[in-house]
Amino acid sequence: METLDERWHPVLPWVVYDREVLDQVARELHLQREIVEFMDETRRGEMAELFDAILNHKVEETLLFRKLAEVVRSLAAHGHSVIVGRGGYLITHDMAAGVHVRLVAPLEWRVHKLATARNLTIREAGKIVAEGERRRNHFLRTFFLQDPMRPFHYDLIIDNSRSDLAQVSETICATLTARFGEKLLAA
Repeated sequence: METLDERWHPVLPWVVYDREVLDQVARELHLQREIVEFMDETRRGEMAELFDAILNHKVEETLLFRKLAEVVRSLAAHGHSVIVGRGGYLITHDMAAGVHVRLVAPLEWRVHKLATARNLTIREAGKIVAEGERRRNHFLRTFFLQDPMRPFHYDLIIDNSRSDLAQVSETICATLTARFGEKLLAA
């Protein structure tokens, strides 16, 4: 974000939203559910309890996703937002003022990078990468009915293993400038 702020000196700084968005939404939704359940506790019948037991998990996931999508779209509409993961590129696909970027890298590179960053063994890092990939694919297939490997959802795909952070930033800035111009980005 520093690159974006340094390049265009916007009135409002650029902000990155990642896992914290999902965590905040989950906390807010859980609190709302606890309040409703407390108020409703005396009126719940056996059928309602059975229905909740069967469908509660899916209903909660769907409500959480809906709230997440609303928050992500709101952040994107506000502008100067970088939304990382959580299907942000699919949630905002119809919004004209965005650029959808995917960073990719070979599995071995990602595992080695994680192992180095977190001081893990290659085996431990491999398990974490595999589980993260499995969860991401499940999330995208569940809520978007999309194949996560389809490249057509993105405006730009960058192999992270071939570029350092400065090069990735420059590539994204060039794409933003080409699409929106200098003035729009400084607003």
